[in-house]
Amino acid sequence: MRRLIKYRIGPMVGIVCVAAFMIASAGSALAQTHNHPVVPPERFWNEQSEELFARLPIQDQGRVKPLSTYALFKLVSLSGRSTLRLEDGGRLSPTRWLMDTLFFPDVASEYKVIRVENPAVMQAVGLPDARERTYFNLHDMHKVQARLYELARSYSEIDEKQRTLQQQQVLNLYGKFAELDRLIHTMQFSIASLEINPDGALAEQFKKTYPEVPMPATFSEWTALLPQMFVLERRQSAEGDQAAAQELNALLGTYESVANMATSLAIFAPQTSAEADPWRSIRDLATDSVGGEGLTHTDFIALSRLESLPGYLGSPGQFTTVLEGLVDGVTEAALVRDEASRFGLELFFYKLKPFRWSLALYLVSFLVVAAGWLMPGSERLNRAAIFSMIPPTLLLILGITIRSILRGRPPVTTLYETTLFIPAIAIVVALIVEWVTRKRIAIAMASMLGVAGLFLANIYELKDGQDTMGRMVAVLNSNFWLSTHVTIVTIGYSAGLLAAALAHIYIFARLFKLSGDKMFFRSIARMVYGVVCFAMITSFLGTVLGGIWANYSWGRFWGWDPKENGALLIVLWNLIILHARKGGYLRDLGVCVAAVFGGMVVTFSWWGVNLLGVGLHSYGFISGIANTLMIVYSIETVVMGIGLMAARVEIGEVVRARTGAKSGKRRSRSQA
Repeated sequence: MRRLIKYRIGPMVGIVCVAAFMIASAGSALAQTHNHPVVPPERFWNEQSEELFARLPIQDQGRVKPLSTYALFKLVSLSGRSTLRLEDGGRLSPTRWLMDTLFFPDVASEYKVIRVENPAVMQAVGLPDARERTYFNLHDMHKVQARLYELARSYSEIDEKQRTLQQQQVLNLYGKFAELDRLIHTMQFSIASLEINPDGALAEQFKKTYPEVPMPATFSEWTALLPQMFVLERRQSAEGDQAAAQELNALLGTYESVANMATSLAIFAPQTSAEADPWRSIRDLATDSVGGEGLTHTDFIALSRLESLPGYLGSPGQFTTVLEGLVDGVTEAALVRDEASRFGLELFFYKLKPFRWSLALYLVSFLVVAAGWLMPGSERLNRAAIFSMIPPTLLLILGITIRSILRGRPPVTTLYETTLFIPAIAIVVALIVEWVTRKRIAIAMASMLGVAGLFLANIYELKDGQDTMGRMVAVLNSNFWLSTHVTIVTIGYSAGLLAAALAHIYIFARLFKLSGDKMFFRSIARMVYGVVCFAMITSFLGTVLGGIWANYSWGRFWGWDPKENGALLIVLWNLIILHARKGGYLRDLGVCVAAVFGGMVVTFSWWGVNLLGVGLHSYGFISGIANTLMIVYSIETVVMGIGLMAARVEIGEVVRARTGAKSGKRRSRSQA
């Protein structure tokens, strides 16, 4: 226990009686032995047990959530997938995977969960040099554990900004291995041998000192009686009882080892009512007990129920009954703190998977819209295109709304949320434009934006591997300014990106002469101009409100922060477009080319400034997107070049036409 905590022994009055009461009242909930053969996991689990586990409250990343959410993002962080693919072709849900990991560790150790993408990393640590994106199980990782640890320790001493990609990937791999190893050994405490030899010196001394207290035999009993054990340790030192001291030290060493492995499940609510106090893991309970604070009766019952579950792996019915008692007890503690009142809605949200279905339906909508373009005279396809946009858009809005209700905040507090909100706003604006113009142009762009935006959100979630509804940073914890500044400025982002998307259609249609109707191009140019005006208004208003928020949060209106500068760039570029159009410096094609560059400015403000790693907007920092952004900037630069090329071609045609007209006039005059 010396490494577990720097303990201190507090007042002992009443602790002995309370501990005796807790141990006696635990009854049948205490640890059991395997009275029946253990049933294989594929035949042991049932729908009821999985549903119970799914709603067990647990705190992770600063938020109390259902265990199913915790399992989902643990699996995503390890494997980059939201389900576990088995070698026989089957699949396991995240909750079922975690249940196997906790209670059938031998089986779970065979699951290929840890993803390694770089063959050079595999070679460096000694894993089989396979293709990119290979999955390994825990046994594979244990074979290279020494080499992996050596490299990780070496690379951790290098400054993060100086590490190579391979070095960072090795560190990430070590983190995955350590996390999976902790999960696999979480329930080790329940089978630890902690019984005191009834004929030994320690038993004699314990009975003499605490005649009314049963001798501890399980982890939960030891946790409840740790303060007494340290009293015995001090007495042994004073009396020189070496035999009892050796036995006690051995048992405390075993206790310490299993307690240090049980750090993953923070399912024990704090004893205080303060919202900021964290929930506690099994090791945290041991820490509290060593500190002289002891265990509450609620904590002891919950710990003993959790501890007893492996003993019922041969009896699914009894296992489910004890599990239900554990879940109900922890849920009650969470409800008292108002931290589990929306669990039902969160479970519904992740079961519904609105964004995944919305992405699929936007793909269908895009195909319908494309078919309508191929057969422009078909009214049925035109109506089908419009109606096909309704279900995915409603699902997207529903998903965003549920997330806002769960978090109690507007849907723009993280980069992930903006990847949902910005496309949603752009789609709604595009549908409004389509309703006004009836050209089937904006609706085509709406479906494309839906596919692109939700695909980006899905990739971001899988790459990040973190709970997308985690605790909000303090600077964002001001609902009024968050609801105004961040929401409005992201609406400006949406408009800027929509204008750029519409401009792409104009540029490529002009280059490849997809239409000879001048009104076709004129209508697109008007859409672009109108959306740029909308972007200008919302970006300016959002930036001003951002200054007010900065003054409220940081004591200054403007500080030339990178994010502030990015917002200012958007406003200035929109102003340049509008003034150049008004002054006649830009015509339709010029406005569209400028709108494409405006999309690049929005992308830089939205994502690019985060790569600088400086500024007060640290809640938006991300990594690993520099190459992607460079690709985007390169593509958009080519599109602008294509626009200028189209302008050059048109100018050449005009010049040739005028030259031909003048030549014709000269020939006519000469003939006359």
